Formats: sequence, structure tokens, C-alpha cells
Amino acid sequence: MAIDLTTVKSPAGDVDGAVWFPGTDPTAVDALLTGYITDAYTKTDDDDAAEQWTYYRAASAVADRLATTATAKTLTLVDQGSKSETVGAGQFAYWQQKAAGYLAAFEALDADITDDPLGGFAVLTSLRHG
Repeated sequence: MAIDLTTVKSPAGDVDGAVWFPGTDPTAVDALLTGYITDAYTKTDDDDAAEQWTYYRAASAVADRLATTATAKTLTLVDQGSKSETVGAGQFAYWQQKAAGYLAAFEALDADITDDPLGGFAVLTSLRHG
């Protein structure tokens, strides 16, 4: 059975639109995810691999957004002076790693399918051969 929005969106899936795409209209999030699902099926016929590709594309979009919106801010701690840090840099690294994890999972699943000489069918062997 092909994946759809209910597969990839929370609570069944990983994508929580309010967290991954804050401030984006839910209809726009659905349109993005639908596009990612369509793209996934141009890469693979396997549903599990397609799901990982969809997550990869969504997490990459979040990382891209954070990479372009990182801003500096100064924190002042009582009796400890102040410190500047880039807001979004840590978040960017998190989402970049998350996207890389989804891509690795996609590639592993897709490689299993590609390398399987029987096209995904299990091999039955006799236990008497020994």
C-alpha cells in the first residue's frame, strides 16, 4: 500500500507540521508533503524507502530554512557577563543530521531492494539440506 499524508504526519509518522514548519498554513504543509511523497515514488517503488525519502526531503527543507534564517543574539547571565551565540546554528545541525539519517535509511532500504535478485521475494529452503 502506497504511503500518503496519514503515513508521514504525526501521530502515525514523524512530521508534526507545527514543529517542522512553524507558522506555515497546514494546507501548505500538506502540499509540501504530498510533493515529497510524489518525488519519493520517482526514486523507489518500496513504500518504506519512499517514507524515508519523504522524511529526508522534509527535514532537509527545515535545515535549509534554518541555515538561511540564523541570527545572532546576546545572552546576559547574572554575574557571568554576556555571551553571543547564533540562534539556529544548533538547530540547523540537528536538522541536518536528522535529514542525513533519513537519507541513510532510504539508501539502505533502496539498496536492499536493488540488490535482491528475487525482487523482494523470500527464498524457501529445506531444513533437510545440511
